[in-house]
Amino acid sequence: GTEDYALSRRLYLYTPTTADMFIKNFAHYAISFAGQEIVADTGLISQNIHVEQVVAPRSAPAMYKEYAAQGERLSLTFRFQFGSGKLDNKGQRDLQRLLGYLEEFPQKRVVLMGFSDNSGDANKNLSLSSQRARSVATELSARGVSVFDTQGFGDALPVANNDSEQGRERNRRVEVWVL
Repeated sequence: GTEDYALSRRLYLYTPTTADMFIKNFAHYAISFAGQEIVADTGLISQNIHVEQVVAPRSAPAMYKEYAAQGERLSLTFRFQFGSGKLDNKGQRDLQRLLGYLEEFPQKRVVLMGFSDNSGDANKNLSLSSQRARSVATELSARGVSVFDTQGFGDALPVANNDSEQGRERNRRVEVWVL
């Protein structure tokens, strides 16, 4: 669900605007909670949110280690377009998934941790990673969810190799943690 694994790949369902309602309803069902339960039952990775206990790597920034010790990471990650704080297409759908999760667990406090790839200036990457975390916080706030904290870590803790565009895309992310 986090797309942090080397062999992960997004699958897309495209429907033409002229598609009949049966096809549109199928596509909508496939990405729904119930549809993703079927995905999980087949052995693939569901997009439904679950919590993960994460042990922070030794090289992790101190604040990351602190939150990892007291919190849980959710199985979704927000991705961003190059050099921007704008969510990708899946990010819009993931906002809805996160809102549903938080309705079920209203006592959870949300922490957003932003990251960047290593392209360009390290200070700009640190600023961009913070901007990305705040961008998700703004989206959640507009929907009535208060965010406990946002942190930006620049190009720390890459989840993929920065030598390829696909790897850099995976590193431009915001992780969602709950306390």
